[in-house]
Amino acid sequence: MAAMIPPPPAITTLRAAGLLPDKTIEWTPTERIWRIHRTTGNHVLRWSGLRTIGPILRFDHHPVPRGTHPDYGIWYGASTPRGAVAEVFRSSKVIDRHRGNPYLTGLTFTRPVRLLDISGIGGGT
Repeated sequence: MAAMIPPPPAITTLRAAGLLPDKTIEWTPTERIWRIHRTTGNHVLRWSGLRTIGPILRFDHHPVPRGTHPDYGIWYGASTPRGAVAEVFRSSKVIDRHRGNPYLTGLTFTRPVRLLDISGIGGGT
């Protein structure tokens, strides 16, 4: 059976986290979305898993202080394999194909998803 990404938080939950209505969009992807995830070592997360520990990265919506926040899951994906590589290896600037046995996964969504609009495609800033 295929793994399912859980539904997004309710809009009231997002607003309580400080997100305004114009910062989220409902998007129906028509192309494959890419993600690189580690398959061994510390911090292994399935390709479909939401990370609930944070905030760690720049667009994390987890409340401060950093810790486990079960109601605040986040999933990072990119529109191209190149974008996924850039996100994962940007800080080290070295593509390490061995540490954590990184795996590139491509997926296609079967329903609309609610996203934080960091690209401006929905008019968000």
